[in-house]
Amino acid sequence: MTTEDGSRIKIMCADDDADIRTITELSLRLDSRIDVLCVHDGRSLLAELDADGVPDVILLDSLMPDLPGVEVARKIRERAELRAVPIIFITAEADPIQHRKFYGSGASAIISKPFDPITLVAEIQTVLRKRDG
Repeated sequence: MTTEDGSRIKIMCADDDADIRTITELSLRLDSRIDVLCVHDGRSLLAELDADGVPDVILLDSLMPDLPGVEVARKIRERAELRAVPIIFITAEADPIQHRKFYGSGASAIISKPFDPITLVAEIQTVLRKRDG
């Protein structure tokens, strides 16, 4: 997976569940063109965005102990340089009202947990294609 200009894709993710972080990271690393950084909470993600620059995609868990995913998404959308970055919630939350909150906070898409590790890259590619065109 690469951007339109052929450069590598940088994906950042935040999930408080270590197993989900590991599965996400391993799934994304199946594509050698992806650089991935997974952190354990929303505050760490916001700090990494400050330190590491603008990613191509952000994956967020909805339920994290320090900051809920919706709040993290809102803080991301407040930053001009991050407004166009797709935010994908990866969540077990099936309630349509909650999904509306995700989209209202700036989400581009929602992937349901448990997700298929083999198709995760393809799902992200679909979101990027929608954004690009």
